[in-house]
Amino acid sequence: MAQANISCRETFSPRPVLRRNTVLAEMVDKLKLSEMLSAPELFMGGFGDVPCDFCPSESRLRAEKSCLVCLASFCELHGLPHRDVVTLRRHKLVSAVESLSERLCAQHRLGLRSEAQRTVQVRTRTGERELEEFQQSLDSLKVSASAVLEDSEAVFADMALRLEKTKAEVRARLETKERAVVGRAGRDVEQLEKDLEDLRRREKEICELLQSDDSTHFLQAGPLLALSRLRSRMEELCREEVEKISHAVNEDYVSGGECLKAVTVSSFPLSSLSLQPADQRMRAAFLRFSCRLSLDTDTAHPTLVLLEGPQGAHCGEEPQSYPPHQQRFDSVAQVLCREGQFGASYWEVEWRGGGWVDIGVTYKGIGRKGGGKPCLLGRNENSWRLRCTHAGYAAWHDNRKTTVAAPPCPRIGVFLERQKGALSFYSVSDTMVLLHTFRCPLSQPLYPAFRLDLDSTLIICPHEGGGCGNPN
Repeated sequence: MAQANISCRETFSPRPVLRRNTVLAEMVDKLKLSEMLSAPELFMGGFGDVPCDFCPSESRLRAEKSCLVCLASFCELHGLPHRDVVTLRRHKLVSAVESLSERLCAQHRLGLRSEAQRTVQVRTRTGERELEEFQQSLDSLKVSASAVLEDSEAVFADMALRLEKTKAEVRARLETKERAVVGRAGRDVEQLEKDLEDLRRREKEICELLQSDDSTHFLQAGPLLALSRLRSRMEELCREEVEKISHAVNEDYVSGGECLKAVTVSSFPLSSLSLQPADQRMRAAFLRFSCRLSLDTDTAHPTLVLLEGPQGAHCGEEPQSYPPHQQRFDSVAQVLCREGQFGASYWEVEWRGGGWVDIGVTYKGIGRKGGGKPCLLGRNENSWRLRCTHAGYAAWHDNRKTTVAAPPCPRIGVFLERQKGALSFYSVSDTMVLLHTFRCPLSQPLYPAFRLDLDSTLIICPHEGGGCGNPN
């Protein structure tokens, strides 16, 4: 696009590059100079102004520029050489500043350069930007903290609500259990009152019979009254024996268990009531699980004399010459069996002599050295025992004793159900009587174990022929 010069009206195409009009600049400088010479008082330096370094001291004019190379300040008049002389044009002129010498670098004696100025400016902008970002982060943290506080309050409120709900549920359950227990107790009281009333009625009937002078009536009514009581008692005994069989022998283990399921009170008519058939069936069911046992000679204490098999032991005063072994009891007259029991097992033992015997089971890891609780049957958590004396029995486990009130019997049956966590001891004669049952988790194979008092003998009943044979 063509452009016209405003002075000569000449048209240029394309538009020329603008340059400094030296003629016009000189005219302006001369005009300023003439003005300065005609009225110098207008350009005199005042308070806060930088004076010209080249004016006379008595009439210094105000400096307009400072040279960073010459380290001097100039008024308009003395600054003309820096615009006219070629070599001086290269000097860096800035607005007039005081104390140029103090602005020099102490090491290089140079003034502040543009690069350093730009660096400072960049750092300033960077600092401002970081400050702004920090302020934004601070605001964001405040918002986040407020949100977290609100969430925490909501969580605590929910927890409080759940606690109240749980409290109400627990209270309701406790009240339900309380009502059930109170109701059961009430029914028991009613039953006791009925039994008491029945006893009073029977007492009255007996008194009437005793006061009767009619012998025929006494002979007719007396047996009927006695048989009525006998029938009730026998039915109760039958029911108890059936429950013993059901609890002691798992129906899954016993083949042909239909006979046990079919046993009910109605199966025992009054004319054929007898406990002997039930005990025979019960013992026969146990003997199905009988196992072969033999004493481990490597565990026997030196005072124990092992009998043939070895199927028995006797405790004497003279120590035996057993070889040393790490599994041998060195302070307690105890011995283990070789065979560990994994499932359902039954065995019978006989004991006799002047002292007592302990019949039990233990994990293989029972202590062998010393006479402390870790080595004693029933005195630790790894073993169980039944102590048999001529005065009665006592069951021991984990150093806790349970006294068993039953007459002594020379033959004891042991039934172990390891998977069910049950270990039962029975006295075996013409009847089988449950002496005690331990119930606890059994996690490892159990080894039959025995401890004998001085002058006591213990025999493991043979396995052949279904257990020990005739218990009498």
